[in-house]
Amino acid sequence: MSNSIRAIQTFRIVSKNGALLQYMETIVIKGLSVGALEHKVAWLVALEDIRRVIALYAKAGDDNNNPTAMAALLAEDAQWTCAGFGAFSGRDTIARELARVGRERILWSLHYPVAPIIDLSEDLTTAHAFWWLWELTTMRDEDGHEADNWLGATYDCYFARAADGWKIKRLTLDIKKIVPYAPATLQEQQP
Repeated sequence: MSNSIRAIQTFRIVSKNGALLQYMETIVIKGLSVGALEHKVAWLVALEDIRRVIALYAKAGDDNNNPTAMAALLAEDAQWTCAGFGAFSGRDTIARELARVGRERILWSLHYPVAPIIDLSEDLTTAHAFWWLWELTTMRDEDGHEADNWLGATYDCYFARAADGWKIKRLTLDIKKIVPYAPATLQEQQP
């Protein structure tokens, strides 16, 4: 028997005539009952599933905000907000508008979502997450000029679990800084 199993308790409820009415076995593993262990595993799976949604959101962003990939991550009644880019409501509207941003303003990007802090509801149906974003971009300004940039931002996001997985319910992107990127020449790179 594994060292991690601390106790096995068996309860039998027997009627007056000797018939076994109920048989219950509780395994306590490192202080967790089976029910608590199942909840903990479901909690860990939910965390990993939400991390995957965050990563797929970044991947869709790197694909010029691919509308099909983006829509698959959004709740039907989702909300998306970012100062300077807009506020959009509804899965289809968000996917369409972010794709437009990908065509017209952010021409290339490489997203690095960093260290999401995820808080799940007790019933594992909703969650809140906060994470940082480090992004390399090629952006087009209002005058049509293209420039490479470093972008630092944070995300504040609410998720809801749907029949087909976790979905973004409300997302706020807060851009903290955009800094022009100027590649060093070979001479500057050498000591």
